[in-house]
Amino acid sequence: MNNNESIKVTVIIPTYNEERSIIKTIEHLETFLVDANFSYEIIVVNDGSVDKTVKLLSECKSNFILINHENNQGYGA
Repeated sequence: MNNNESIKVTVIIPTYNEERSIIKTIEHLETFLVDANFSYEIIVVNDGSVDKTVKLLSECKSNFILINHENNQGYGA
């Protein structure tokens, strides 16, 4: 496939207590996807973090969808 504009990429990032790295992870990923000229969406699934992960995500200016589980449910959820 030669036309990157037609590529739709969905990236799902499961997260639990990732206050130290989640914002940089999203920013680096978004930069890569934009530079690659991909059509994309980023979905962050917070699995009941008890640190500042949700607060940081709510303040983040990057373009992503947040799915927030209030309680930790593990990988199966």
